[in-house]
Amino acid sequence: MTYSHRLLSLFLPLLLAATANADTAAPRRTLGPDVQAAQAGQPREGLQPTPASVHALLGSVPAYALEMTLSFARRYSTFDASAPANTAIVGPTPADAQLWTGTFVRDDFSKQYLLGDANVLRTISTASGAVTDIGDSVPPVEGEYWVGMKWDPTTDQVFAAACNHTVGAGCHLYTIDTATAAVTPVAPIAGASGDYVLMDLAINSAGEIYAVNLIEPYDNYLVKLDKVSGAVTVIGPTGVNAAYAQGMDFDKRTDTLYWAAFGALGAGGAFQGQVYTVDTATGGVTHLGTTPNGGSEIWALSIATSAPSGQAWNFDDVTAPALPAGWTTAASGVGAGWATQTAVHASAPNAAHSAEATVAGEASLYSPVVRAGNNYELSFRHRWNLDISPYDGGVLEIAIDGGAFNDIIAAGGTFVSGGYTDLLFGCCGGNPLGARNAWTRGNQSTFVTTRVTLPSAAAGRNVQFRWRFGTDSSTAAAAPNGWWIDSVSLGAPGPSGPAATLSAASLEISVPAGATLAEAVNLSNVGAAALTFSSSLSSSNCSASTGPAWLTATPASGTLAAGQGKDVWVAANASTLAPGQYYAVLCVASNDPAHATLSVPVAVTVTPAENDDGLFCSSFEGGENGGCATTTVGNVVYSGPLNWPVPADLDGLAIDLVTGAHGPWNAATIADINLYSAKEASGASLHVYWYADLVTTANVGGLIDISPAGGIHFSVLQRGARFGPEDSMWFVPTSGPLDNWLPGATGYLGLTFLNEQTGQLNYGYVHVQAGSGAGFPATVLDYAYDRSGAAIAIP
Repeated sequence: MTYSHRLLSLFLPLLLAATANADTAAPRRTLGPDVQAAQAGQPREGLQPTPASVHALLGSVPAYALEMTLSFARRYSTFDASAPANTAIVGPTPADAQLWTGTFVRDDFSKQYLLGDANVLRTISTASGAVTDIGDSVPPVEGEYWVGMKWDPTTDQVFAAACNHTVGAGCHLYTIDTATAAVTPVAPIAGASGDYVLMDLAINSAGEIYAVNLIEPYDNYLVKLDKVSGAVTVIGPTGVNAAYAQGMDFDKRTDTLYWAAFGALGAGGAFQGQVYTVDTATGGVTHLGTTPNGGSEIWALSIATSAPSGQAWNFDDVTAPALPAGWTTAASGVGAGWATQTAVHASAPNAAHSAEATVAGEASLYSPVVRAGNNYELSFRHRWNLDISPYDGGVLEIAIDGGAFNDIIAAGGTFVSGGYTDLLFGCCGGNPLGARNAWTRGNQSTFVTTRVTLPSAAAGRNVQFRWRFGTDSSTAAAAPNGWWIDSVSLGAPGPSGPAATLSAASLEISVPAGATLAEAVNLSNVGAAALTFSSSLSSSNCSASTGPAWLTATPASGTLAAGQGKDVWVAANASTLAPGQYYAVLCVASNDPAHATLSVPVAVTVTPAENDDGLFCSSFEGGENGGCATTTVGNVVYSGPLNWPVPADLDGLAIDLVTGAHGPWNAATIADINLYSAKEASGASLHVYWYADLVTTANVGGLIDISPAGGIHFSVLQRGARFGPEDSMWFVPTSGPLDNWLPGATGYLGLTFLNEQTGQLNYGYVHVQAGSGAGFPATVLDYAYDRSGAAIAIP
């Protein structure tokens, strides 16, 4: 085995100490100069510590280190690693001057941990230089001395290397407990091969360990250590003729490796310190400048920067249609790309949006290039309204270090919540994303939270994300359609259990006297496990047992899968309220361990009735003809506030929507809808009868939900919902229970019925408030329909 001549120099006094009595030097025990022997008879420089009031983290890359100048003055200093001439003294040198290695721990930059020949773990204040001993940290292998120590942000462990300077003895990797100074062996480095004598360690934000080797056959090569096995990967030569003590660390904001090297690096081969950045892919260096004070030797170098803590974008800091700084868009075949808009958003006022095209093509939304940390997650909220069949859809892609974009899953990412919903058709239509898994199919009416763990290859790398929306040459969903993106964040993983969030801290409702109006608060499960919840109202606070009778919350309970959201609608029924201000509290209880109950103050303003004529119609029992005055806007007929009670009996309330006639069910009368009480196995409950057995035109009935288990339930619609001929989920059988209303709900029952005056099917809704007693007491608040046969939207 061949060793460099440099190995011999590792055990000699620093040549700069020629004026000292070298014969009195103690045997070399470390890779640094023998300071005690070399300094004999040398005067100290008359430098004073910088006052703490003046001291600050300097420059763009603030570094701390023990410094020995070329005239052997020693001090604890700070300097800018990117511009090392920018320096200041923090305090005097610790009593144990040979502290070769150091680290910051858990991003606490108030103190640096130091370790050296005395085998005592110490901290030193970065404000004053005051030293505190923690305890003995002795290398377990006899003859080894500490050469490097750094904190790993991915495991929260401090790794340290110790080497034996006897030729061929090798090194070992350890961990050190910074609370007790206890040392735990990890593994021999490269099997304790004599090919390696390291000088200092550096650990990046991804937890990768690097060092410089100082002997042949890899003299001054950058190497990488496996922190489990101790195996060594040789990266490449630095081309720097370094010897003696060295210092290195990463700026974890960018994972740039800085090296304060020392050796015959000055003009004419003079001993001098130099600062470099080191390419961790090749080992090549870039020279930045001479170490402070004309070339001091730097020990225990530590850089006071943190790994990226994540970034967030909500698109709200721009005026629509502009995208935020660093965000871009591109389109191919579809015309317009992505832009911000104000109509639909998860956080007000903006979200990014791309409309669904009816031609083959794609529109892409690009994030800025950002630095990813270890085990980072990307989170964003989105919704879509697309063709009912999976012809159109969107995907998420990632590019690492400027490489090609790949699907986030194919690149090694993993969905935590809100993953792809279906496979896009690949047979026809020309969608460039055909045959790929995507977010697709139908109307996702509330925002979903998607969380995805980044590929391991992205840790510590520059990454860029692309939301890619592809369409084919067929139909599109009714407007507004497309894909909306909002509330994007990149950072540490989110909650591993259920986690509830609400979209509003308070709620205001303004309703005319006699009418009923609802406003929504979105409940989202941003966690990784199912969230069960219940909603209720209180007069004052969530510890009160009852709420006001004029206020309801819908739904009363439910379960949200990870990433899913649901609007909780708070409806104010002002049929018995005088104009004025009213107050209550919405209470949402859940299995979120961090937020068992969320509360939202509700303020209701009742205004004078907009129209007192013909709005309140009595039933047949009142001696009238059962008719009710209506208002028509375009083709939409509105009943106005009704507040008709539904009797809790078998006849219930029958309504002819066109004439406004209403009253108990009558065998001689064909109406459009009959709400009534009927017995099921669980007891009497609110039901609906559609007259489908008496109306010859098919497809009269109600709009339904279909549960994941295949259950059919009439939908509780809310404001903003739109339905019509394109909606295929109609329930035709004559009668059925209103299961979704039974816990107590206020909402709209969508229906299709035969308009006997025009002879065509019309689409409309009946606004129903149900009580929590199996749906009773129940009230029909109002109704509306489109007499042209077109779709109708609930305003």
